Amino acid sequence: MSIPNNEDFRNNLVPNLSMSSSSEATSSYICARHLEEWVKGSGVSEQITRLNVKTLEDNEEIAQHLGWKKYKHTAGWWCSGINPRNGLPIVLLFHL
Repeated sequence: MSIPNNEDFRNNLVPNLSMSSSSEATSSYICARHLEEWVKGSGVSEQITRLNVKTLEDNEEIAQHLGWKKYKHTAGWWCSGINPRNGLPIVLLFHL
């Protein structure tokens, strides 16, 4: 899927289908503007982005990923994956 230049599309959530460890398709969501930021803005392949980046909007979910006991309103994206240089998990990438 390529990202259209349509401004109305930017803030929509688009399906982010990835394969779980049991090889079953799971669905999470990545906001179109986050997808565009990673693919067009950062040059990361769309496939890698869709497999590893998830839009987070729920404060409790964000706090859970960050290990916070208390939280303030914030929004952004979460990225998970493996560092191809050393094989270690990427712990956290969070954008305010």
